[in-house]
Amino acid sequence: MKSYARIFIHFIILFSFIYMVSCGSKKVHPRLHLEKGKIYTLSSQSSFKAQQDAQGEKIQTEMISSSEMQFKVKDIKDNVYHMEARYIALDITFNINGNIRHMTAEDENNPYYQLMKAMFLENSFDIYLTPEGKVLRVEGIEEMFDKGLDALDIGLLQKQQIKQQMLNAYGPDAFKGAFERLFHIFPDKAIGPNDTWQISVKAKALVPYTFQMTYRLAETGPDYYLIDGKGDMQVKDTVVQLNGYTYRYKLTPEISSRHKIEKSSGWIIEGKIRQDMNGLIEVGQSKDRMIEVPTEMNYAESFTGKIIKDTILN
Repeated sequence: MKSYARIFIHFIILFSFIYMVSCGSKKVHPRLHLEKGKIYTLSSQSSFKAQQDAQGEKIQTEMISSSEMQFKVKDIKDNVYHMEARYIALDITFNINGNIRHMTAEDENNPYYQLMKAMFLENSFDIYLTPEGKVLRVEGIEEMFDKGLDALDIGLLQKQQIKQQMLNAYGPDAFKGAFERLFHIFPDKAIGPNDTWQISVKAKALVPYTFQMTYRLAETGPDYYLIDGKGDMQVKDTVVQLNGYTYRYKLTPEISSRHKIEKSSGWIIEGKIRQDMNGLIEVGQSKDRMIEVPTEMNYAESFTGKIIKDTILN
């Protein structure tokens, strides 16, 4: 009888071990599961620092920003989320060699803040994205700029110049690339612990670039997934024409990220992105007369998200 008891105990231990291993290696498919009518928020804090040496002149640039956005799911059609995006808060501080410029809500009389407020804080735009987080398109950016500029007491020519500069730097393609960096992190199939997958993101911003990221399912919790990412951004030998000057970027960027994702919705609970770039930027009025500017750039962003659950449409 005792031998049967020992066999039974061994069986229980073995079964428990097999059960734990099978549970631990269970395939999962992290992705977005958003609901029509709900509002999803994302708050972020970021810092950007650049050090450059232009023919002996040291240039130090720093930008610190914080923002809060709301994304309301207006419709779900053909497996695509149509979301209305809106800035709720946006503060930016620039520091160029000690010359500091604030654009914050604490200084409402600042004309730069008034421009930013009229454009970003008093308007909305639309984002279309898939359950994998791929941003298909961003609409309403140009209209948002028009509404903001209409509120300013400046001439038509100046409005057109400012609008073109804004579209070059912060147009629909730039917004699309920025949001894809946040959301396009999900695999296109079920995965197990420590499985990896690759995602490429192209952006047609002022300086076109391509993100090449490898993501890994680092941890599965009771109500969350932890996704780590590593990769680079291809900007080497990118040439840009701007204000009569030619810029050639010879930078080597490295990127790391971590996203904590809520299991039920796929929305970002918290996360961070870090990007470091070193190399040269060549600049000149013609391609044959370029000067080399050694450049080091560091960008860090942290973000948190939540879901406002009591806004479901009838």
